[in-house]
Amino acid sequence: MNATATSLQPLPPYVREPHSGLRTVWISAGPQAWERARAWDRDERSGLVAPPGKDPEGYDWAPMVRGRNVALIATDMAAEDAAALLRAVMRDGATSIAVLWGSADHSRMELIANGRNV
Repeated sequence: MNATATSLQPLPPYVREPHSGLRTVWISAGPQAWERARAWDRDERSGLVAPPGKDPEGYDWAPMVRGRNVALIATDMAAEDAAALLRAVMRDGATSIAVLWGSADHSRMELIANGRNV
């Protein structure tokens, strides 16, 4: 695990780049990540994608999440993969993270601020 992202790391894919005044950035993760992102694109909404099967800690999330709140949809995603994504987003400066996780049929929400569940 990297302690900090480097400028050599690629940015995560995005539907539309979040504009500078945006306070909350949405991230789509899990097996339905790309389908959800396509829906966001049709609605002309911005959002990031954590590509399934890729190490989220290999991306530089900082330009998109630093100093912002993050709304993360991580349904039907393996717990260890969701944890790696949370670590990467926290590492790169997200202020707080609301995460929807678990199975899509019985998902639950948690709020993380300052690295702790609230």
